[in-house]
Amino acid sequence: MYAWQKAAEEFARIAPGKDFAALVGHCVAQGAYVWSTPTEFILAMPVSIRDGQPVHDDAGDTWYVHLAALLNGTKGPNRFLELAPFRLPWVAWNRHGGPLKRYRWARVARLSERNHHGCIR
Repeated sequence: MYAWQKAAEEFARIAPGKDFAALVGHCVAQGAYVWSTPTEFILAMPVSIRDGQPVHDDAGDTWYVHLAALLNGTKGPNRFLELAPFRLPWVAWNRHGGPLKRYRWARVARLSERNHHGCIR
């Protein structure tokens, strides 16, 4: 199984009836960042957070990691910090459809460094 297939399975679980390819296409059309290798898939986009939900707009100050599937043991937020095309003040994600988690970029980088994952700051 490739990482994108794992991401598609997770998306089907948390959003039954929604189309994975349509989601990726929509996000890319909105300026999302996609990283895909056989062992890594990350879909993220700059957003603003309003009422606890990610909203795409031109004032986005948060990288929202929409989907991440990593088959090589790397943690999603850690790997995203290494790959992000540019920094924003915040990074956010939901784990398995749970509540939104939003952290300062510097905090995620510091925790990643403490856990020896070697992320950039």
